[in-house]
Amino acid sequence: MSSKLDANDQEKLALLKTVSLFEFTKEETLLQEFVPILKKHELSAWTKIFRAGDAGDEMFIIGSGSVRIDVDDLTITMFEEKGFFGEFSLLDRAARSANATTTSETVLYSIKEEDFTPCLNAHPEVKDAIIKILCKRLRRQNQFIVGLRDRGDSRYLGSDPYIV
Repeated sequence: MSSKLDANDQEKLALLKTVSLFEFTKEETLLQEFVPILKKHELSAWTKIFRAGDAGDEMFIIGSGSVRIDVDDLTITMFEEKGFFGEFSLLDRAARSANATTTSETVLYSIKEEDFTPCLNAHPEVKDAIIKILCKRLRRQNQFIVGLRDRGDSRYLGSDPYIV
């Protein structure tokens, strides 16, 4: 079936096969449903993708390059090729919680919420994969916060008793 895809779509399909969000399947027919909703963006280094507080209606998959996620100039995480980010806003429709900036020439593929939601509804296993990845990321952030606390660095520790 992939022989019906043009070269750009083949490139998108090849990327989807390597993204952790879709690691639960290598079924091309499922992945091909996501190909038409990916929009390619070629960005220069240090391009602001979004800012904390911006409305969020899309997520991003990195085809090449790297992206820094930060809050008030504190780097929260870095994503590189095959990484994805911005999924929070797709799930809860809330404003962006952090800034995202390219740190090198970067190729991104965006997925709009109105295109992604029908695919999620048709394939709940994708939603399950997102939830598992979000849990993993939250656990990693909790470990980071505990590390700050253990080093006596309380500058970034909030008063939320549910964190950690």
